[in-house]
Amino acid sequence: MAYFFGGVTTNSVSTLFSSVSTKNNSMSGLTSMMSDYYSIRSGSYKKLLNAYYNAYGDEKSDSKSDKNKISSNLVSKDSATKLSSIKSESSKLSNVATDLVATGKDSIFKKVESVDKDGKKIESYDTNKIYEAVNKFVNSYNQTIDEAEGSNVRTISNSRDNMITRTKYNEKLLKSVGITVNSDNSLSINEKDFKSANMSTVKSLFNTVGSYGYSVATQASSMNASASYEATKANTYTSNGLYSASYTSGSLYNSIF
Repeated sequence: MAYFFGGVTTNSVSTLFSSVSTKNNSMSGLTSMMSDYYSIRSGSYKKLLNAYYNAYGDEKSDSKSDKNKISSNLVSKDSATKLSSIKSESSKLSNVATDLVATGKDSIFKKVESVDKDGKKIESYDTNKIYEAVNKFVNSYNQTIDEAEGSNVRTISNSRDNMITRTKYNEKLLKSVGITVNSDNSLSINEKDFKSANMSTVKSLFNTVGSYGYSVATQASSMNASASYEATKANTYTSNGLYSASYTSGSLYNSIF
Protein backbone atom coordinates (compact mmCIF):
# COMPACT_ATOMS: atom_id res chain seq x y z
CA MET A 1 0.00 0.00 0.00
CA ALA A 2 1.34 3.47 -0.82
CA TYR A 3 0.83 6.38 1.58
CA PHE A 4 0.42 9.88 0.15
CA PHE A 5 1.62 13.05 1.86
CA GLY A 6 2.69 16.37 0.40
CA GLY A 7 3.03 14.87 -3.08
CA VAL A 8 5.38 12.16 -1.80
CA THR A 9 4.49 8.48 -1.65
CA THR A 10 6.17 5.62 0.16
CA ASN A 11 6.64 4.03 -3.26
CA SER A 12 8.61 7.05 -4.44
CA VAL A 13 10.88 6.78 -1.42
CA SER A 14 11.37 3.07 -2.09
CA THR A 15 12.24 3.88 -5.69
CA LEU A 16 14.77 6.49 -4.53
CA PHE A 17 16.46 4.04 -2.16
CA SER A 18 16.62 1.26 -4.74
CA SER A 19 17.98 3.57 -7.42
CA VAL A 20 21.06 4.37 -5.35
CA SER A 21 22.58 0.96 -6.08
CA THR A 22 25.18 -0.44 -8.45
CA LYS A 23 24.40 0.69 -11.97
CA ASN A 24 25.22 -1.09 -15.19
CA ASN A 25 27.21 0.55 -17.95
CA SER A 26 24.26 1.51 -20.12
CA MET A 27 23.63 5.18 -20.87
CA SER A 28 20.30 5.08 -19.06
CA GLY A 29 22.06 3.71 -15.97
CA LEU A 30 24.66 6.48 -16.07
CA THR A 31 21.97 9.15 -16.43
CA SER A 32 20.10 7.73 -13.45
CA MET A 33 23.30 7.55 -11.41
CA MET A 34 24.13 11.20 -12.17
CA SER A 35 20.62 12.20 -11.13
CA ASP A 36 20.95 10.26 -7.87
CA TYR A 37 24.35 11.72 -7.09
CA TYR A 38 23.44 15.35 -7.65
CA SER A 39 20.13 15.01 -5.78
CA ILE A 40 22.06 13.69 -2.78
CA ARG A 41 24.77 16.37 -2.98
CA SER A 42 22.16 19.15 -3.28
CA GLY A 43 20.27 18.00 -0.20
CA SER A 44 17.12 16.84 -2.02
CA TYR A 45 17.63 13.29 -0.82
CA LYS A 46 17.61 14.32 2.84
CA LYS A 47 14.56 16.53 2.32
CA LEU A 48 12.68 13.59 0.84
CA LEU A 49 13.61 11.45 3.83
CA ASN A 50 12.37 14.13 6.20
CA ALA A 51 9.13 14.57 4.26
CA TYR A 52 8.46 10.86 4.32
CA TYR A 53 9.17 10.17 7.97
CA ASN A 54 7.51 13.33 9.28
CA ALA A 55 4.31 12.59 7.39
CA TYR A 56 4.34 8.87 8.10
CA GLY A 57 4.88 9.57 11.78
CA ASP A 58 1.64 11.57 11.79
CA GLU A 59 -0.45 8.87 10.09
CA LYS A 60 -3.48 7.85 12.14
CA SER A 61 -4.11 4.17 12.51
CA ASP A 62 -6.07 1.91 14.83
CA SER A 63 -3.80 -1.00 13.98
CA LYS A 64 -1.35 -1.97 16.73
CA SER A 65 1.19 -3.12 14.15
CA ASP A 66 0.94 0.16 12.26
CA LYS A 67 1.47 2.11 15.49
CA ASN A 68 4.55 0.04 16.22
CA LYS A 69 5.90 0.80 12.73
CA ILE A 70 5.32 4.52 13.26
CA SER A 71 7.02 4.40 16.65
CA SER A 72 10.05 2.58 15.21
CA ASN A 73 10.39 5.27 12.55
CA LEU A 74 10.76 7.94 15.22
CA VAL A 75 13.74 6.35 16.97
CA SER A 76 17.00 5.46 15.26
CA LYS A 77 18.13 1.83 15.35
CA ASP A 78 21.75 2.95 15.68
CA SER A 79 23.31 4.86 18.57
CA ALA A 80 24.15 8.54 18.24
CA THR A 81 27.85 7.70 18.61
CA LYS A 82 27.80 5.18 15.75
CA LEU A 83 25.81 7.49 13.49
CA SER A 84 28.23 10.34 14.17
CA SER A 85 31.18 8.16 13.14
CA ILE A 86 29.41 6.91 10.01
CA LYS A 87 28.44 10.45 9.06
CA SER A 88 32.00 11.72 9.51
CA GLU A 89 33.74 8.92 7.60
CA SER A 90 31.22 8.77 4.74
CA SER A 91 31.58 12.53 4.30
CA LYS A 92 35.36 12.20 4.01
CA LEU A 93 35.01 9.36 1.50
CA SER A 94 32.51 11.30 -0.56
CA ASN A 95 34.89 14.26 -0.71
CA VAL A 96 38.02 12.31 -1.67
CA ALA A 97 36.09 10.27 -4.25
CA THR A 98 34.59 13.45 -5.70
CA ASP A 99 38.08 14.99 -5.97
CA LEU A 100 39.16 11.99 -8.03
CA VAL A 101 36.13 12.35 -10.31
CA ALA A 102 36.83 16.06 -10.97
CA THR A 103 37.60 17.00 -14.56
CA GLY A 104 39.09 19.98 -16.39
CA LYS A 105 41.59 22.28 -14.68
CA ASP A 106 40.81 20.74 -11.27
CA SER A 107 41.42 17.18 -12.44
CA ILE A 108 44.08 15.20 -10.61
CA PHE A 109 44.58 13.40 -13.91
CA LYS A 110 45.45 16.55 -15.83
CA LYS A 111 48.72 15.90 -17.65
CA VAL A 112 51.71 18.07 -16.82
CA GLU A 113 54.56 19.14 -19.09
CA SER A 114 58.08 17.98 -18.32
CA VAL A 115 61.42 17.55 -20.07
CA ASP A 116 62.94 14.12 -20.69
CA LYS A 117 66.66 13.24 -20.50
CA ASP A 118 67.10 14.31 -24.12
CA GLY A 119 65.65 17.75 -23.45
CA LYS A 120 62.39 16.96 -25.24
CA LYS A 121 59.16 18.34 -23.81
CA ILE A 122 56.61 15.68 -22.96
CA GLU A 123 53.22 15.55 -21.26
CA SER A 124 52.58 12.91 -18.63
CA TYR A 125 50.48 12.17 -15.56
CA ASP A 126 51.70 13.33 -12.16
CA THR A 127 51.89 9.85 -10.63
CA ASN A 128 52.89 11.15 -7.20
CA LYS A 129 49.84 13.40 -7.01
CA ILE A 130 47.54 10.66 -8.27
CA TYR A 131 48.96 8.15 -5.80
CA GLU A 132 48.40 10.52 -2.88
CA ALA A 133 44.77 11.03 -3.91
CA VAL A 134 44.04 7.33 -4.44
CA ASN A 135 45.82 6.41 -1.19
CA LYS A 136 43.49 8.82 0.65
CA PHE A 137 40.56 7.14 -1.10
CA VAL A 138 41.72 3.69 0.03
CA ASN A 139 42.15 4.78 3.65
CA SER A 140 38.82 6.59 3.73
CA TYR A 141 37.05 3.68 2.06
CA ASN A 142 38.37 1.30 4.72
CA GLN A 143 37.30 3.60 7.55
CA THR A 144 33.82 4.01 6.10
CA ILE A 145 32.98 0.33 5.60
CA ASP A 146 34.47 -0.41 9.03
CA GLU A 147 32.31 2.21 10.78
CA ALA A 148 29.18 1.21 8.85
CA GLU A 149 29.60 -2.49 9.62
CA GLY A 150 26.80 -3.79 11.81
CA SER A 151 24.57 -0.76 11.25
CA ASN A 152 20.90 -1.52 11.90
CA VAL A 153 19.76 1.20 9.50
CA ARG A 154 18.76 -0.44 6.22
CA THR A 155 19.79 2.42 3.93
CA ILE A 156 23.22 2.65 5.56
CA SER A 157 23.86 -1.09 5.39
CA ASN A 158 22.63 -1.13 1.77
CA SER A 159 25.08 1.62 0.81
CA ARG A 160 27.91 -0.30 2.46
CA ASP A 161 26.92 -3.51 0.68
CA ASN A 162 26.74 -1.69 -2.65
CA MET A 163 30.26 -0.28 -2.16
CA ILE A 164 31.63 -3.74 -1.41
CA THR A 165 29.79 -5.31 -4.36
CA ARG A 166 31.11 -2.65 -6.73
CA THR A 167 34.63 -3.13 -5.35
CA LYS A 168 34.52 -6.88 -5.88
CA TYR A 169 33.18 -6.34 -9.39
CA ASN A 170 36.31 -4.27 -10.18
CA GLU A 171 38.72 -6.48 -8.22
CA LYS A 172 40.82 -7.59 -11.21
CA LEU A 173 41.12 -4.09 -12.60
CA LEU A 174 42.06 -2.71 -9.19
CA LYS A 175 44.68 -5.43 -8.81
CA SER A 176 46.22 -4.43 -12.13
CA VAL A 177 47.02 -0.98 -10.69
CA GLY A 178 48.38 -2.23 -7.36
CA ILE A 179 45.19 -2.13 -5.27
CA THR A 180 44.22 -5.36 -3.50
CA VAL A 181 40.78 -6.30 -2.20
CA ASN A 182 41.39 -8.12 1.08
CA SER A 183 39.38 -10.97 2.60
CA ASP A 184 37.74 -8.57 5.09
CA ASN A 185 36.57 -6.36 2.17
CA SER A 186 39.13 -3.65 2.94
CA LEU A 187 41.54 -2.27 0.34
CA SER A 188 45.33 -2.03 0.40
CA ILE A 189 47.58 -0.23 -2.06
CA ASN A 190 51.16 -0.98 -3.07
CA GLU A 191 52.88 2.31 -3.88
CA LYS A 192 55.53 0.83 -6.18
CA ASP A 193 53.06 -1.25 -8.18
CA PHE A 194 50.62 1.66 -8.38
CA LYS A 195 53.14 4.18 -9.68
CA SER A 196 54.39 1.75 -12.32
CA ALA A 197 50.85 0.94 -13.49
CA ASN A 198 49.12 2.36 -16.54
CA MET A 199 47.66 5.70 -15.37
CA SER A 200 45.07 5.55 -18.12
CA THR A 201 43.67 2.45 -16.40
CA VAL A 202 43.69 4.27 -13.06
CA LYS A 203 41.84 7.16 -14.69
CA SER A 204 39.19 4.82 -16.08
CA LEU A 205 38.65 3.46 -12.57
CA PHE A 206 38.35 6.80 -10.77
CA ASN A 207 37.81 9.69 -13.16
CA THR A 208 34.90 8.91 -15.49
CA VAL A 209 31.13 9.09 -15.11
CA GLY A 210 29.90 5.65 -14.09
CA SER A 211 33.38 4.59 -12.99
CA TYR A 212 34.21 2.70 -9.81
CA GLY A 213 35.21 5.93 -8.05
CA TYR A 214 32.02 7.65 -9.19
CA SER A 215 29.81 4.86 -7.84
CA VAL A 216 31.60 4.90 -4.47
CA ALA A 217 31.14 8.68 -4.26
CA THR A 218 27.42 8.17 -4.87
CA GLN A 219 27.08 5.47 -2.22
CA ALA A 220 29.11 7.49 0.30
CA SER A 221 26.86 10.50 -0.22
CA SER A 222 23.79 8.31 0.18
CA MET A 223 25.19 6.85 3.41
CA ASN A 224 26.00 10.31 4.72
CA ALA A 225 22.48 11.56 4.03
CA SER A 226 20.97 8.55 5.80
CA ALA A 227 23.29 8.90 8.81
CA SER A 228 22.54 12.62 9.03
CA TYR A 229 18.81 11.98 9.07
CA GLU A 230 19.04 9.09 11.52
CA ALA A 231 21.16 11.24 13.86
CA THR A 232 18.18 13.56 14.29
CA LYS A 233 16.27 10.63 15.78
CA ALA A 234 19.09 9.45 18.06
CA ASN A 235 18.06 11.74 20.90
CA THR A 236 18.94 11.13 24.54
CA TYR A 237 18.86 12.79 27.93
CA THR A 238 21.95 13.95 29.78
CA SER A 239 22.77 12.96 33.38
CA ASN A 240 21.21 16.27 34.48
CA GLY A 241 17.93 15.52 32.74
CA LEU A 242 18.57 17.90 29.87
CA TYR A 243 17.45 16.88 26.39
CA SER A 244 20.31 16.18 23.99
CA ALA A 245 19.86 15.85 20.21
CA SER A 246 22.82 14.76 18.10
CA TYR A 247 25.24 15.71 20.85
CA THR A 248 23.82 19.20 21.19
CA SER A 249 22.38 19.74 24.65
CA GLY A 250 19.41 22.02 24.85
CA SER A 251 16.66 23.16 27.18
CA LEU A 252 13.74 21.44 25.43
CA TYR A 253 13.11 19.16 28.39
CA ASN A 254 13.17 22.08 30.86
CA SER A 255 10.98 24.25 28.66
CA ILE A 256 8.28 21.57 28.68
CA PHE A 257 8.42 20.92 32.41
